Formats: sequence, structure tokens, C-alpha cells
Amino acid sequence: MSAEDKKNVIEQPVKWANRRPLYDERDQEIEARANSKALGFGAGCLELFTVLCAVKGESAWRGGLALLLLGMSASMLYRSSAYEEKPYLWGGLLLGALGATLLAWFTFGS
Repeated sequence: MSAEDKKNVIEQPVKWANRRPLYDERDQEIEARANSKALGFGAGCLELFTVLCAVKGESAWRGGLALLLLGMSASMLYRSSAYEEKPYLWGGLLLGALGATLLAWFTFGS
């Protein structure tokens, strides 16, 4: 074995030890599902908050409902860009307008 071969054999484990694991499609899918589950949990909590505020007579139900509508709008607009279908676009715009109106009513209304 030559000196160059010995050097390569010694350096090879060092190169492998410093490598980071690859971020592949599986990792992206896991991250997307985790984000989806977290947002779903947050939306569920917001729905509960909205219902409790409406039952108690608090005006904060308008803000909670506005945020839910804006979240649904964002989801539909994303699907519109992914699938390139008009019903998702129109639904997203309609929900966004309703959510923005309700949010303005909550913010500036009495």
C-alpha cells in the first residue's frame, strides 16, 4: 500500500463522520404533515374559543371567526395555485373578503 492510499483510507472515515444526513422527500413530507397537524390543532382551539365567546356574549367571537375564515381562505388560495382551478380561487376570495369584513367589524365596531 502506498503512502497516498494510506492517507485516503485514514481520511475516509473523517469525511463520513462530518457528513450531515440528507434532507429528502420523506423529511419534507413529515414536516408538511407535522405543520398540518399543528395548524389543525390550532384551528380546533380557535373554534372552541369562538364558540365559548359566542355563548358568553363576548364580542371576541367575531375575531375568532374572522381568523378561521382567513385561514380557510389561505388554504383555498393555495389549492387554487396548486391545482389551477377557478372554484378554489373564487371560494378563497369570497372567504377572504368575509374574513376581512368580520375582522374590520371586530376591530373598529362597537
